[in-house]
Amino acid sequence: MTSPKTTVPAGGQDAERTERTSGRLAKRYAALLEILGPTVQRPGVVVGFLSTLALAMSALMPKESKQYDLPLLFGFIRDWMNRGVGVAFAVCGGILLALAWIQARPRAHHPVARPLAQTMAIAGIWSLPLIFALPFGSLDGYAYLDQGWQLNHHLSPYKIGLATDLGPFAGHVSYVWVGTTTVYPPLALRFGQLAVLIGGSHPYWSLVALHLLDLFSLLLGAWAVKRLAAGMGRNVPKALWWYLNPLMIISGIGGLHHELLMTSLMLVGLMLARTRYGIVTGSVAIAVAAAVKQPAVFVLPALVIATLPAAVALAGGVRMWVQIAWRAVVSAAVVAAGFAAVTWASGLGYGWRDALGVPGSTFTLSPTAILGQVVGFFYRHATGVKLGQGVANDPVGMVVAGIVAIWFVIEIVRLSPHRWPTLAWVGSLAFGLASPSLWPWYLIPIPVMFGLERHDQDDVRRRIAFVLGLSFAQVVIENTGFQRYGSLAAALILAVSWLYFSRLHPGIARSLTDRTPGPARLAGPDEGALRPEA
Repeated sequence: MTSPKTTVPAGGQDAERTERTSGRLAKRYAALLEILGPTVQRPGVVVGFLSTLALAMSALMPKESKQYDLPLLFGFIRDWMNRGVGVAFAVCGGILLALAWIQARPRAHHPVARPLAQTMAIAGIWSLPLIFALPFGSLDGYAYLDQGWQLNHHLSPYKIGLATDLGPFAGHVSYVWVGTTTVYPPLALRFGQLAVLIGGSHPYWSLVALHLLDLFSLLLGAWAVKRLAAGMGRNVPKALWWYLNPLMIISGIGGLHHELLMTSLMLVGLMLARTRYGIVTGSVAIAVAAAVKQPAVFVLPALVIATLPAAVALAGGVRMWVQIAWRAVVSAAVVAAGFAAVTWASGLGYGWRDALGVPGSTFTLSPTAILGQVVGFFYRHATGVKLGQGVANDPVGMVVAGIVAIWFVIEIVRLSPHRWPTLAWVGSLAFGLASPSLWPWYLIPIPVMFGLERHDQDDVRRRIAFVLGLSFAQVVIENTGFQRYGSLAAALILAVSWLYFSRLHPGIARSLTDRTPGPARLAGPDEGALRPEA
C-alpha cells in the first residue's frame, strides 16, 4: 500500500529555496569575516591600505588625469591636487608601503592558520585603492589598452603604430612611444584586448578592468608560491610575505606592467616542474609566460634542475649532468613548440621581432645605457668629437651581454641542485643586466623567489634593501621627470638607510631567517602532486 503524496505549495518551495540560499550566503559571509577579522588586525595591513590610497591619490595629478571624465569624487580630488601635493602623496605612500610590508612580516608569536587566504586578503586590501586609480609610475597601461583597442578593430599592433589609430586611448599614450609598433608577444596583446572588452572601450573603466585582471594574476602567483614552498619544506608564510612585496604592488597592480602576469605563470611552471611529467607541463607553462613577455625563458635552467630526481641530484657527477642535458633539450623543444602554438592560436604572428630595438631607443637604467654614456663622455674629451645619442650602446651592450652570459653559465655550474630558486632569480637578473633597456618593473620576478631560499640574517637584510630600493625607484622615477640618476640616488639612500636601521634592530632580520634543517626538498620518484625528498 502506497502512502499518499504530499504536495508542497509553490510558494513553500520558493521559501525553502530562499532559506537554503540565505544559509549558504551566511556561511560564506561568516567564513569571509573569519579571514578578514584577523587580517585587518595584523600589523601593517591598515598602514598598507593607507599607503596605496596615497599612491592612488598621487596618480590624480592634473598632468595624468586632465583628459579623463572621472567619477565625481575623483574629479574633486583632481581639482584640489597640484604637483607638489601629488609628489608628497607619492613619496609618503612609497615609504609607508615599505614600513607596512616590514610590519606585516610573519612572526613566531603570531601564527597564521591559513596563510594563503590571509595573503590573498592582504593583497586585495592593499590593491583596492590602486584598482580604481590611474596608472602609477608609468604610462605603459595606456599603451596596452591602445593595442587592445586596435585588435578589437581588426588592426595589428605589429603594423599600426601606437596612438596613430585615433582610438579612445590614443591621447593618453606616452609621447615616447607614439608611432612605434609593439615588442610584446601575442598573449600580452590579447590580455590588453580582454581589458578593453570588459571595460567597454571606456578609457577609465578599461583601466579598472586591467587592474582587476592583474589582481587575479597576483592571486594566481600566490597560490603557486604556497604550493612550491610547502613542497620544498620551506616556511609558507615567509614565502608568501616575500611574494607580496612593495614592488609587486606598486609596479604590478599600480603600474599595470605585464611582468606580473609573466611572473605568476613562471611560478606555475616551476610548481608544475615538481610534479610527474613536470619537464613537459612546466615547460608548457613557461611557453605561455614567454608569450606574455619573452624574458620568462631565463627561468628554464632553474626549471630543468628543479625536475631532477632527488637521488640523481644528491649523487651529482656525470650522471647528473647527463640528466640535466637531456632535460634541457626536451624543455627547450617544448617551450619553442608551445610558444609557436600560442602564436598560431592568437593569429597575430611574429611581428614583435621587428620592434626589438624600440625599448632601447630611450635612455633607461640599464648598465648598457649608463656605460654607453660614460664611454661617450671619455670619447668626447679624448677626441673632441661628440658621439650621437646611443651610438656607443651597441658595442658596449655586446661586451656587457657577453660578461653577463659567462657569469650566468658559471652560476648554473656553481650552484648546487637544491638551490634552483636562487638560479631562477639569477636568470631574471642576468636579463636585466644584459638588456639594453631596464626599468624597476623588469625585476619583479626576483624578489618572489627569495622566499624559496634559505637565508641568514645578512641575506635577509640585503634582500630587503634590494626590494625597498627598487620599489622606491619606481615611486620617484616619474615624479622626478624620469631623472634616472636622481631616482637611483633616492633608491640607494633608502636601501642604505634600511641596512643601517636593521643593524640597530637585528630582530627584524632574525625573524625572517630560515631555520629549517637541511636543503630544500628535491623532486622524488613518487607520483604525488608535489614530491617530497627521497
